[in-house]
Amino acid sequence: MKNQQTLIDKESRKSILSHLEIANSFWQRFAGLMFRKKLPPQFGLWILPCKSIHTLWMRVAIDVYFVDRQNKVIGLQENVKPWRFAVAPKGTYSVLETLAGSIQIPIGTYLEASSAEN
Repeated sequence: MKNQQTLIDKESRKSILSHLEIANSFWQRFAGLMFRKKLPPQFGLWILPCKSIHTLWMRVAIDVYFVDRQNKVIGLQENVKPWRFAVAPKGTYSVLETLAGSIQIPIGTYLEASSAEN
């Protein structure tokens, strides 16, 4: 897989997600998770920059973590069903999308993407 990443808690160095995709180009951000039939529990999509999301054309509910410029989780909207919108709280720079209910990241956690080889 091209550029596979993992997501870790920057302070504790513990793994949060074993499979992380980074969406940082226009087309990657535009496509997001649209049209995917299912998401594995240990999968996340980190969209940056991003201040709000939609779940149009999605088939699964997601949890949406709002992250600031220092990669600190500053908000969470749980169980966002298909065909909905989520507006980020002030200070949001990026958004992490995961399968609804698959993981729990506490507000205040600092995130870091790490190459799978590390």
